[in-house]
Order: sequence, then structure tokens, then C-alpha cells
Amino acid sequence: MEVLHEHLRRLAGSEINAFLWAEPHPLLAAARAADLAGRPLGGLPIALKDNIDTAGIPTTSGSPVDRDRVPSSDATVWRRLRDTGGAVLLGKTHMSEYAYRSHNPTLGWVRNPRNPDRATGGSSSGSAAAVAAGIAPVAIGTDTGGSVRIPAAYCGVVGLKGTFGLIENDGVVPLSRRMDHVGVLARSVTDAAIVFEQMTPRPLGLTEPGTLEVRPAEPGRLRVGIERGYFSAGAQPAVARTLSTAVARLAAAGCRIIDISLPRASRWRAAHKRVLVRDTWDDHADRIRAGAPYGPVFRSAISAGAEISERELAAALGARREAAETLAATFETVDVLVTPTCPTVAPAIEEGRRTTAYTRYTTLAAFIGLPAISIPGGTGYLGLPIGVQLMSAWNGERTLVAAAALLERLLASDPPRGSSRAAQS
Repeated sequence: MEVLHEHLRRLAGSEINAFLWAEPHPLLAAARAADLAGRPLGGLPIALKDNIDTAGIPTTSGSPVDRDRVPSSDATVWRRLRDTGGAVLLGKTHMSEYAYRSHNPTLGWVRNPRNPDRATGGSSSGSAAAVAAGIAPVAIGTDTGGSVRIPAAYCGVVGLKGTFGLIENDGVVPLSRRMDHVGVLARSVTDAAIVFEQMTPRPLGLTEPGTLEVRPAEPGRLRVGIERGYFSAGAQPAVARTLSTAVARLAAAGCRIIDISLPRASRWRAAHKRVLVRDTWDDHADRIRAGAPYGPVFRSAISAGAEISERELAAALGARREAAETLAATFETVDVLVTPTCPTVAPAIEEGRRTTAYTRYTTLAAFIGLPAISIPGGTGYLGLPIGVQLMSAWNGERTLVAAAALLERLLASDPPRGSSRAAQS
């Protein structure tokens, strides 16, 4: 209970705009009434992205269309966290409208705790900022193209999503039903793994039973894939150096570094966008046509989905199958693929409104449902965080978090740093 009181105190004093809903008195009453003894999370305060249903508590998806929506039942993920895990709800976090892109002009910007003039990325901006600011020890977000991993990288925290379908999306307001993932934002790989496993329908063995720590991968047995084309194009110098340092640390520890090639990756990214926009349009078309009060950014962006024909959608889904087959073959030769999470550090707020380049390295894992994680890798321009992303094969969460724990440990001894102003591109 003292932990919850402290985090509510931090929430009350925060000015970063990370939360859309939090009412301390009902939360405290609910926590007092719950029997939390002996449960894995034992009263841990958790913040939920506002597209995850909470019975009797507003779930608006960041949209004026649903500003008065109060669900009658909980999302499966929240029910597991609360009833089985013993978590306590801290509040509902800020997000872009229906989790599309990063800017929500109706609700304003979430300020990056590392630098309030910089963006936090989308769409789980409030969840990442709440963890980075120390308001929430852990937060839950969703990821359809990078929306857990991108804000994790920009805010300097860990962001983990699993294999598509491993965590049910029941009670999570959809963006793309083919690609939506629930994920965790936390301050360490172990914290993310503990909470992630409480949301899954079966134990995954991500942590050691006695210590609840993630056992780092054995370097001599870890095959690390590096792609030096698509996953390096557009990277700021400090981002490129951070990745090079991470790979060098893994190699020095005894990991086998293997070069791979993904020459069709740009095509897959374009196909991801077509599937995303078409799926979102299909879910919202009736209400848009009826004149529902969607925000201008969301309405304009997804209306393009009306122009995507069945033939074009089929071609995009064919590209998805091609990507899945290519990566399945890739993961026969490597255990993890290591890339930057984003090409740049967090952009200035006004720049962040315009750009979608930050999704370049994250869409692939969401497109075909690979488990992926972003961990802090160092800093670049203005001391802003740089994330390193790891991906693994389908249902490879144990390999993924073990490799991430190893890299986290290797980087912790002497975190790589980019240059200051010269690192800006």
C-alpha cells in the first residue's frame, strides 16, 4: 500500500500529461479491499493504456468519439494482472487516437521525461512516459507497428511485445485485428518479463522460479543476426555507433555474429501500412460516414483505407506471407536479430507531429507477429536515449528475453554514448 501511495503522489505532481484518468480514492479503496497476499505482483501499481477495457472505469481510446465510454467488463489482460497477478490499477494512460500514429491534437502532447521539449513517440506515449518519470513502475501498452518499442526507446525504458496471439486481445480496442499486440513497458528486462508472463494464458518460464530473475543467455550458445542494409539506412550517427557497440559487446562475450540480408524489407513495410490502414478503415468506416466526431489526424489518415481495393489488400497480405517465410528461414540460422529500435533519438515535438520515419525498424515484427523487445542502449544528441531492438522466432520469448538480459548486462558496465550536437542528422 505504501508503494501505491508513493506512485499516486508522483502522479499528482507530474506535468508530463501521461494520464487520461486516475482517481486516487477509488483506487486506494479497491487496493485495500483486495487480498494481494501471495500473488506474484503483490499490489504492484500498474498503468494501463486507455484502449484496454476496465469495468466501470472510462476507456476512451484517446478519442472524442468514445469520451463517455465506460465498459461493463475487463479486458482479459487486465483481469489476469489484477485477479491472478495481484496488480493494482494506477490509472489509464494518454495515447494517440485509437492508437494511430503519435500525435493527439485533442489531448495535447505527452512530454518526454528525459527532455520535455522532445516527443515520446506513439502510440503508447503515456505508458512509456509514466514509467520513465517514475510515476508507474510498470505500464501496459499496445503495439501494431512499434507502439510499445518506439516510446520505450525514446524514453529510455524497456518495451516488450510477444508473439501475435500469445496474449489475447479480448477487451482491447482494435487498431488492426491482424497485427495488434499487448506489451509491457518497464525499467528492466526482468521487470518486463515478470509482468508479461502474468498476462499469458500459460507459464512461459521467462524467469527463474527462486529469484524471479531472467537468466541471461549463454554467450557461447547465442547466434546473433545483424542486417546492415535496411536496418541501418537512415540511422543517426549516434544510433549507428550504439548498435555497433552493442554488437561488439556481444561478440567480445563470445556470441557468434552472423550477417543476414533482407532485401525485401522496404516492400514489407509498405505492405504493413496498407494492411493497417485498410483494417482500421473497416472498423471505423460506418461511424465516419455517420459523422462521428473523430479528430482530424485520425480521420484523414485512415480515410485512405477506403481507396485500398481487395486486390491491393490481397497483395499486401501476400507480402506478409513472404516476410513470414523469409524470417522463419532466417531464424533457423540465428537466435535473435539485433537492430536499432528507431533511426533517431526522440524528435522535437513539432517535428514528431510530422514524421513517420521512426517506425522504419519496428514494423516488421508487428507485421508478421514476431516477439520483440527494445532495451536502452546508450544516449545520443542532447543526451537523449537510444534503444536497441532484439527480435526472435515465433514463440521465442524465452530466447528473446534471455538475449536481452545478456545485452542489458553487457551494456550496463559502460553504457555507450554518442556524440552531442554532431550526432544530429
